[in-house]
Amino acid sequence: MHPKKLCGLIGVALGIISCLSPGAFGDDQKYANPTYGFSFTVPQDMAIYTPERPGPFPFQERNLFVVANKRRPQEFIMVNLATVNSDKDFQELKDSLDSRGLNQPGYQKVAVQYLNLGQNQNVKAIEHIFTLAGQSPRTMRQIFFVHRGRGFFFTCTANAERFQEANQAFFHPLLQSLAFE
Repeated sequence: MHPKKLCGLIGVALGIISCLSPGAFGDDQKYANPTYGFSFTVPQDMAIYTPERPGPFPFQERNLFVVANKRRPQEFIMVNLATVNSDKDFQELKDSLDSRGLNQPGYQKVAVQYLNLGQNQNVKAIEHIFTLAGQSPRTMRQIFFVHRGRGFFFTCTANAERFQEANQAFFHPLLQSLAFE
């Protein structure tokens, strides 16, 4: 994915932060998408928003869904289709993040690495963690992967001072609950 496109999507995520309010679905739920071939558990204190049930989120063409903390709606995971659809694209993205990071104001790279994703640790992914400095510093954990010939990226977002707690309580468990068909 070209860094400018990635910056644009991050800008959309940051723009959403200010208009969030807690949403509602039921308690513990399973999100399953047979079209994309994956599912995951949504913790009971989280709300899931889709283009059909957008809540406070202004969905765009490549946005699939958002999972937001009901008590702290500025902590959320936005899931998008990515332009990374092949091993070559995947490697180019990692090389670009390693060497240049993002051309985003206040960007500070924390880490870029490969990881294995899902319940069976069977999907190779790129993890990109960074902070955006400013009046309200945010830390973001992006996970890029390709499944069934389609690229996806999950962007986990929280206030910088709460990121570790949100990652441990919400982001990491949700990502590890991913099951791939």
